Amino acid sequence: MQKSPFEFISDDPALDFVNTVDNRNDPERRKELLNTYSDLLAWATEAHLLTQADAEGLKNKATKSSSQARAALRRAKILREALYRIFSAIAEEKQPSTSDVALLDSFDKQAMAHRRIGRDPQGGYGWQWRTDGDELDIVLWQVAKAGAELLTSDLVYNVRACAAEPCRWLFVDMSRNHKRRWCDMRICGNREKVRRFQQRVRKEA
Repeated sequence: MQKSPFEFISDDPALDFVNTVDNRNDPERRKELLNTYSDLLAWATEAHLLTQADAEGLKNKATKSSSQARAALRRAKILREALYRIFSAIAEEKQPSTSDVALLDSFDKQAMAHRRIGRDPQGGYGWQWRTDGDELDIVLWQVAKAGAELLTSDLVYNVRACAAEPCRWLFVDMSRNHKRRWCDMRICGNREKVRRFQQRVRKEA
């Protein structure tokens, strides 16, 4: 079975969505992980934003409406890059631009317009997504909602960027002492250890 290209290390779906670009700050190694609408659905399924059945239904609709699917993917990437600029600025203890916050707000308003209260399978009530022929944007709505909720919560003060410069993946620092530095110690943490060791060996040679 082929390994998924996606990682879910941020403790927040909006930041996991931002992290669908590998090595963002390294032009030679930068890798886009969302190249097709099917990639977007695969990410959303792994993120538990869609059921497999919902994803299959959207995939069938996207196949029949390829131009609409490409447009939905473009909108999702516009949102993703706005989220990256907002939360990377916060991670650097800077103010995000008002235009990016306004863009997120506009996406969130679209999402809110598609929410309704409905019965859940357990017999209670909860939020459901109401579609009016534009359900290809349903992943975008969920990400926009998550991004707006994170920005307006106390957790926003715990948003960090990976200390590895080429990476800069974002995450919510949920560690006890709030000293987490790496997106994943197994990946960037170990790479940094190797890099420092090699530098030390070169200096001693």
